[in-house]
Amino acid sequence: MSFIRITKRQYEGLKDLINKKVNKIEGNVNYNLDSMHYLFNPSKPDVIFVNFKESGVSGGVPYANSEYICVDKSGVVDDCGVMFPELKERLAFYSDFKEFYIKNGKATFKK
Repeated sequence: MSFIRITKRQYEGLKDLINKKVNKIEGNVNYNLDSMHYLFNPSKPDVIFVNFKESGVSGGVPYANSEYICVDKSGVVDDCGVMFPELKERLAFYSDFKEFYIKNGKATFKK
């Protein structure tokens, strides 16, 4: 499989999610978005995952955070950290992620 099907609503949900992160960054010197990755998992083919790695200072204390967000076929954005309450299940699921990119409206797996 070299292409991923993303619905129009999913694409709009992804754009809204990214715009919210950009708005959080603008003018906030205490917040850094270090990386963002689009992820696909074959066991949940109708869901697109986005991993944000961020760092900054909150209340004078440095922090680093890795957050996984899900966007389903209907464009609903949700915290997918609650998808698997057990750490063992969550780590197994995360290990099956395949990273992809979106260019010219097409989602393609990274090689």
